[in-house]
Amino acid sequence: MLSLSSYVLNLVGSILCLIGCLFIIGHFFWIPLLRTSLSRIIIYPTFILLLYDMVSFPSFISKTADLYIERSTILCNFQEAIIQYLILSNFIWSVCISVNLLYLCFSPNKNLKKNELLYHLCSWGIPLIVVVITKIPNMISDNGNQCRFKSPNYIKFYLETILFIVFMLFNFIVAFITIKHIISGNLRESETTTTSVLFVNEKKITTKKIVWRLLLYPSILSICYIMTLVLSIYQFSTETYDDGGGGANNNINNDKRNDKHNDKDTEGVNSNNSYIEVLLYISKAIFLLQGFFNALVYLRSSKLRDRYKKITIFRKIFWRDEADYQSINDGFN
Repeated sequence: MLSLSSYVLNLVGSILCLIGCLFIIGHFFWIPLLRTSLSRIIIYPTFILLLYDMVSFPSFISKTADLYIERSTILCNFQEAIIQYLILSNFIWSVCISVNLLYLCFSPNKNLKKNELLYHLCSWGIPLIVVVITKIPNMISDNGNQCRFKSPNYIKFYLETILFIVFMLFNFIVAFITIKHIISGNLRESETTTTSVLFVNEKKITTKKIVWRLLLYPSILSICYIMTLVLSIYQFSTETYDDGGGGANNNINNDKRNDKHNDKDTEGVNSNNSYIEVLLYISKAIFLLQGFFNALVYLRSSKLRDRYKKITIFRKIFWRDEADYQSINDGFN
């Protein structure tokens, strides 16, 4: 059984993710300027993360705590496929944000709006292709028992692992390049010389602040997924080692030759699996915190803060100095 602390941490992460995603989505539709901002691209991975949180949430009401629904093989496979699709799509959108950052560094006059169609094709199409390719082995070897399979899915593991590592390295490298350009001051020209439609409402805002927020989104995703990636690699390697590289038939033969050691081996494997299960739940909670951290970054938007400054109660609580200054001016007038 899953420890109470890891279960609570997972639930807290899920709730914070829900709050963060709804915060971003709500303000995106409430404030028109946010829909024309360069950072508007964050709305797509936010929707994806919200769907991921909702799809994985049924694990909390399952009789045995696990990431996937275990009562039905069909539902379990369907849920696993959706989660796989959403995570891949989330990463590809982060790569799209990083590509925009590279344009801002090396080609600030580029009209980034023209790239959106390509971004959508890649972010929604590539994950679908990967899911279809990697689900074929599961359809062949599914044993119909709690969404578990007779042998490891090598295609899914190696393909996804390579993609995730490449995406994360790309995001970190772009973040490094962008920070270097910010420090050197090479982004200042885009404040006045850019003709991009996306900058129409941003000419009065320092470009550096926009870029700082943009580079944080892919970095947050990559950092929050590191633990999940490491544990997935470890879990797959241990399962492959236990399988002996020969699949189910090899396991049967090994069992016949090693009956006297089965009890001790089974106890050790169960203990190790329980430990990994707890760590995987903790890693899932950390991954879900991405939504909350994204909301904190989104909160730094000047357009969002300017809207709240117009509301008296918020201005008096969070911008007391400006409210007092306004009261003094009103008194003189």
